[in-house]
Order: sequence, then structure tokens, then C-alpha cells
Amino acid sequence: MSDSNGQVRFTTVYPGWYPGRATHIHFKIRKGNEEFTSQFFFDDTLSNEINNTLAPYSQKGANGRTQNGTDGIYRQSNGMLLLDVQKSGNAYVTNFDIGIQA
Repeated sequence: MSDSNGQVRFTTVYPGWYPGRATHIHFKIRKGNEEFTSQFFFDDTLSNEINNTLAPYSQKGANGRTQNGTDGIYRQSNGMLLLDVQKSGNAYVTNFDIGIQA
């Protein structure tokens, strides 16, 4: 649920990957009877680093991981759904603004 300013915060783990898709997180916005569903994507360099160096991701590694440029949904977004993730202590953080027309 959004706050009185329409802002939402959530905490999650870095997503793992599966064949055929770039690393992503699904999200959905609902307002009344209307819904918008999409996906956030992560920079390939960051995903490769995490998958090659951090457990439990490193057990599978990044070999075979679909890169953003070959993911059809990422290509359709023209890169507009790519998160600008920054390291913050032992975690990663990002902000992403989405506007919806009421």
C-alpha cells in the first residue's frame, strides 16, 4: 500500500536468475479496478558480480544467465525499467519513480 504521498517502500532479496530471462523483479500497481504490471531490471555488471561472488548465488554462478540485451521484455522497455542500484553498507538500495495518470 502506498503512503499519503503515493510512495511505496519494500525490502527484498536480490533475485536469482533462470534461463531465458534477465534478472528482474515483477511489480504491480493497482488503482481502483485498473492494474499495471511490469518488471524492474538490474544492470548486467551488477548481476554478474553478485552471481559470481556472493553466496548462495555463487553456487550457480552467472554462466548461462540471460543478459538484458537479449531479454525480450527488457528490450521492449528500451532500458527504462533498469534500476540504478547503489551499494549501501552490506546492502543495495535504489529509487524508481513511476507516474500514473489518475
